[in-house]
Amino acid sequence: MQPADSPLSLADVSTWRPRLSAARILQLSGSKQLVSKNDAGQQLYIWDWSLGSQQDMELFISPSTSNGTTDSSSASATQLQFLDPAILSSDSVGVVQRLLGLKRVQPEQLVEHFLSLQETGDFTDQKHLQQLLFVFRNCSKLKADAAEQQLKSRLFLRTGAVESDTYHRVNLAYAPLAVGHNSIPAALADDLTAAGVHFLHVQYRDCAQDANIQGGSELWGWLRRLGLKDLTRAEAAKHLLSLYDSSSTRDSMTQQQHMQHLQFLAAAYDERHITDQQLQSLYVYSEQQPAAQAAPAAKCSQLRWPVSGWCSRIMLAQSIESQLRTAGWSFVHPCYHQNLGDERHAMRAMLFRAGVQQSKPLQVVSKLLELHSSSKHQQEAAAALSITAQDLVLLQLEYLADSYGKVSAVVRNQLADLCQKQFRLQSSSGEWALASKLHLPPHDSTSRDLLADLGQSGGGLQLVAADFAEFATDDGQRLMLTKLLGVKQADTAVVIRAVADLHSRSSDVLSIQQRLRHLGYLARHASVLQESESLLSLVQQSILLPSSIGNYCRADQLFLPLGSHFHSLQEDMDAAGMCFLDSIVSSDSSISSAGVRKEVLDSLLTVLGVKRADESRVVQYMMKLHASGRGTDTASQLAHVHFIEANWHNLNDSTKSLVRKQLQLRLQPPIDRRRCSSSSSFSSSVADSSNISEGVDSGSDAAVSEEFWAAPSSMYELPAANSQEWSLQGTMQQAGMKFLHTMYGSGENGA
Repeated sequence: MQPADSPLSLADVSTWRPRLSAARILQLSGSKQLVSKNDAGQQLYIWDWSLGSQQDMELFISPSTSNGTTDSSSASATQLQFLDPAILSSDSVGVVQRLLGLKRVQPEQLVEHFLSLQETGDFTDQKHLQQLLFVFRNCSKLKADAAEQQLKSRLFLRTGAVESDTYHRVNLAYAPLAVGHNSIPAALADDLTAAGVHFLHVQYRDCAQDANIQGGSELWGWLRRLGLKDLTRAEAAKHLLSLYDSSSTRDSMTQQQHMQHLQFLAAAYDERHITDQQLQSLYVYSEQQPAAQAAPAAKCSQLRWPVSGWCSRIMLAQSIESQLRTAGWSFVHPCYHQNLGDERHAMRAMLFRAGVQQSKPLQVVSKLLELHSSSKHQQEAAAALSITAQDLVLLQLEYLADSYGKVSAVVRNQLADLCQKQFRLQSSSGEWALASKLHLPPHDSTSRDLLADLGQSGGGLQLVAADFAEFATDDGQRLMLTKLLGVKQADTAVVIRAVADLHSRSSDVLSIQQRLRHLGYLARHASVLQESESLLSLVQQSILLPSSIGNYCRADQLFLPLGSHFHSLQEDMDAAGMCFLDSIVSSDSSISSAGVRKEVLDSLLTVLGVKRADESRVVQYMMKLHASGRGTDTASQLAHVHFIEANWHNLNDSTKSLVRKQLQLRLQPPIDRRRCSSSSSFSSSVADSSNISEGVDSGSDAAVSEEFWAAPSSMYELPAANSQEWSLQGTMQQAGMKFLHTMYGSGENGA
């Protein structure tokens, strides 16, 4: 062989190359035998020391046999052999390249060899890692984009736990949570791996953290460029939820794992990384499950959020929850709402979206009302809780009172609509009835006593039982009962209506003493009647008062009894149709029974419509009697005339006009001529005529047969006795003059 520095012509090279290629003059790296270039094949290269050390070179040497041929087990992969660098000086490298045509290995060839080994599986975990790191260190020396594209499409990376030997394509793998840019808790890594997330093996993280590895800190950036992904929070949430799709993965779940999932999912939901639909697959613990010893087994839609979420009184909320359990409700486990701190709000919001139903007052009351569907159901629920039915309902009332001030006006209206149609309370009679049909007892003892009296007569009001009445002593609770449940307060107006109702339905069974007590109550509260036209009208139509003739009439049909100066006319006024209030009503004993002063009772009677019989009213009824022909018996007629004469100046004009038109007075009877032939006879006649009233009053038939009647306007007064006109009386009567009977006396008042 010529010295290295002697030049070789092209002819020399062409002459020597075939002979040199067949000669066993080459020693391969890692082998002590000599081989020819022809034996080594086309994959024999000279190592490029700019790419790495001999240790790096050895990573890419294909396994070979003792004669230098390639192991057939690696035939499907790209085969690489390198000249032993120990026998090559820097001067001889050029000669070998020229004479044998050998080339320096290119980075792209090493990448292809690395990828080919992956595909055949002819590598160890450690060798694969070292080759990857070599490629990473020399990535900047790759001349063609194709090599990087090959890496993106063909590179496999080790994934899984420490003991895992699984490899996945780089675009299917995820960077470990500890180095990701997603703030996903590293504690979720194992569960996410179980859910199908392929995290890179810990060996890559260790390499990136090893200060002895050149460029280790940039490893993640290079792998991300090739397709390695960072797990997003949305992806993590989706994978965690997938663990709940299978009973096998749920059954192996611990409470600690589950709570870690939910805390992350709650935050992810708050950030809108997951949808309501995705949350439907979630399973949770019910309150009946021993969470520390079991896996979550309940669908969210089967459970309720505890009542304490809305009711501030914990003990009350728990008692209501106990009632709701008897009606079929089941609640989430306390681990979701106890000892969670600020994150409890996000947890609750997410669980609601996952299907957990709320326990707001409207939903709670709707369910509680099922307990009111029947007394039997209510008693069963109370027995299950070892309390009485009254205590059961009292707890419900406390819950309503607690909720009343916390809900909106719209919800209050909805609650009122539900309760007034279905909520039942025990009445004072022991029966259960709709609360909207019951009343709270009156505040004053008089009204309460009166209602008791009404109840004995089959009337009155349905009052709530004593326990519920006592509950209503608090103003807030009373407001709730009246506004939500529709319980009415038995105020004065309500009691008055109850009185009117009883009189309207059962007037015939009421004693006079009861009527007087009722009148006394009405008298004390006459102002309430006067403030309400409808209430006054109801009472006027319902309350009947005793009349002087023994029947019962409405107040507006009656007159107050006549005074002592009218007493003699009472019977005639009765006959004339003037209906008087029975005097028993205003008697001292009756006023005592009514419990009010006489003037207070009289004021009520006036309000109810009883009229006061003044002089004009009495005279008007007299005229009705006269018009009917029933007022002309002599005694009554004389009393009427004397009454009119005595009160003429007190009569109104219309009554005076009526008297002038309708009053019939008795005429002086004609003088018997035979008795008038002598003075003695005349005197006797005058005496007879002056005493005629006595004969009439005695009821003699002769006197009555001589009676004649006429209107006052057609009469004259008799001439004075012993006067000239007196002697002409008979003649004037024959001429048609009518004289007023002497029984009336003189008309000094001008009637």
